[in-house]
Amino acid sequence: MSEDQQIEDVEPVEPVVEGATEAPAPKKAAAKKAAPAKKAAASVAPVAAPAKISTPDYPGRPLRRGSDGEMVRWLQGQISTEVDGVFGHHTEKALRVWQRRHKLASDGVAGPKTWRALTAQ
Repeated sequence: MSEDQQIEDVEPVEPVVEGATEAPAPKKAAAKKAAPAKKAAASVAPVAAPAKISTPDYPGRPLRRGSDGEMVRWLQGQISTEVDGVFGHHTEKALRVWQRRHKLASDGVAGPKTWRALTAQ
């Protein structure tokens, strides 16, 4: 028997799925191609709504990339970006857009002028 014949005679093996309670159904001898497996949806934890805090006074220092905490959460809520309390790339980008729309210097830093405009809304 040739090696090609040996390979053709081997039955495919179904993968074992953890937690499965049924044995897989036997393969049919039909020549149909199996439909591609659907990718499992990525599990994304929902972002909790930020705690409502009153309009805060200017924190005394600019908020910029690397800043974090409740003031950043408030800022993120004001500029309609993901609220996670961490001033990262996405917050900086959203703040630049917000600043341009409000005719401010688009530097991605929430300094005193930006803060006044944010609290005047």
